[in-house]
Amino acid sequence: MTVLFLASLAVLGAVVLSGCGSSSPKTLTMVLTQPAGVNHTENFGHGTGAIGNLHSFGADLSENGKPVGVLTGERVLTQPASEVDWAIEERIPDGETVDFSRFSVWHQTMSFHLKDRGSFQIEGDRLLVTDPSTSPIPFMVTAAQQPLAIVGGTGEFKFARGEVVSVRNEDGSYTQTLTYRLS
Repeated sequence: MTVLFLASLAVLGAVVLSGCGSSSPKTLTMVLTQPAGVNHTENFGHGTGAIGNLHSFGADLSENGKPVGVLTGERVLTQPASEVDWAIEERIPDGETVDFSRFSVWHQTMSFHLKDRGSFQIEGDRLLVTDPSTSPIPFMVTAAQQPLAIVGGTGEFKFARGEVVSVRNEDGSYTQTLTYRLS
């Protein structure tokens, strides 16, 4: 009787455990558009190209032409152009000619706040043009895809993990493609 009971418990446990990881989280994708009119602050800090300079920004977000929320963020200069020592070529589209001496590494955090749904939290390093003679704010090269990590979320995006790929379009707007799992 005891052996039969223990065998039954073992079978029941195996059935329960087999159902516990059998369905992997579904990968979801959201494409958001950020208009060219991004609100920026001028660089704060210690002078042009100084480590620790801060730049904050914000913009409206839309999905399929419909307003859905706002993007807020900030970036901190962590490696000036004179010290960039990692593979910048991997972030530049094939065939595009780029003057690498103008790029700096900025650590960037962003929040995508989506009305009545929650938010995504984004973080990572970006390779941006930092050239005061061209623009007072750091910017991405047109069409350069620069992924950052989705490190969490709130509301319906609680436990989100994945990446957002930002692309600066010819007109100065951005396309933000979020690929994530809710696990």
